[in-house]
Amino acid sequence: MNYFSWRCRLASTVLTALCVCGAAGGMIQTLPEREPVKGVTSLDNHLYVLRANKSSEQIEVYDIDSYRLLRCLTVPDLADADDIVACEHYRCAYISDWSHSSIHRVALSNATVTHWPVNNTPARLSHIHIQCACGMPCSP
Repeated sequence: MNYFSWRCRLASTVLTALCVCGAAGGMIQTLPEREPVKGVTSLDNHLYVLRANKSSEQIEVYDIDSYRLLRCLTVPDLADADDIVACEHYRCAYISDWSHSSIHRVALSNATVTHWPVNNTPARLSHIHIQCACGMPCSP
């Protein structure tokens, strides 16, 4: 299983490039340096890279084996994204947007976006799949 590490610009400490490393720590691939990286998640055979300072095509979708850019997803009205997580059960990504105090849910099959307002300023996201005591997944 691969894990992800980022290279930082020393002057601004903004993540601008993504280096993919193997379990032994050797670099496998470096994705192109573009706008700052705000978050990274994976699902199935895809790597989702959330870029900052973009009004469209904020999510770059890469093949996790070849690291080839497959497509870009646009999240309308996304202003200040802070993080992204993927959900295997619902086949979607969740993005925190602190300037709009909302979470954006992106269906990964067709890029349909739903906005959920929250009563606080969302930042870092985490996702867990909860199992009930009976061993069956619980409904959210």
